[in-house]
Amino acid sequence: MAAAGSRSSLDARAGAADPRLLPSEPGYVILHDVGLPLRVAMPVLIGGFQHLVQGGLLVGILVMIGSGVGIRALRQAPSMGFISRAEVLHV
Repeated sequence: MAAAGSRSSLDARAGAADPRLLPSEPGYVILHDVGLPLRVAMPVLIGGFQHLVQGGLLVGILVMIGSGVGIRALRQAPSMGFISRAEVLHV
């Protein structure tokens, strides 16, 4: 992915379930401040991201930053199986 790709930074505390928040061109998404209670919009947006990948759009790694409890809740949400298979890095 070229450095000139788009970047979407989504706040898990205030994000809306709006697919227009996701990139429409090659780029990457950063989802930050994932915590509890887990907002309903977050699984919807991540599902939208998965559709971008499956549709062949060159989008980069979905990076999630937040509390361990919040990220575990997101990984266990229905239809988030691909996140459950992702490598976890503790930084």
